[in-house]
Amino acid sequence: MLTDTILVLITLATAMVGTILNPKPWVKSLLIGLACAAGSATLFKAYEDNSDKDFTKAALAAQLAGSKPTPVFQHAVDQSLGRVAKKHALEQDGSVEKDRGTLYFFQGKTPMHESPR
Repeated sequence: MLTDTILVLITLATAMVGTILNPKPWVKSLLIGLACAAGSATLFKAYEDNSDKDFTKAALAAQLAGSKPTPVFQHAVDQSLGRVAKKHALEQDGSVEKDRGTLYFFQGKTPMHESPR
């Protein structure tokens, strides 16, 4: 954050001095070079910050993928699945738990007065 602020202040000061004063040609060249350097540094820092964010997202996704859900979360998922299954006239027919998740099986309910064909 401090680096971003300093780069913006350098660019702002360069623009103000270059437009308000009428400096000698070598000072103008120095100001233009300083503004270009500050702009380039800002772009480089933005690229690096974006790369850090992408790395953090990937690391968090890897951490979450490798962790087991808490019992409270698993209970909430089971209740939600039960509500959706009931809404669509399905009943749970078992599940298989593997390292990367749980596979649930459902089957349609057969009404009592109808016989399966």
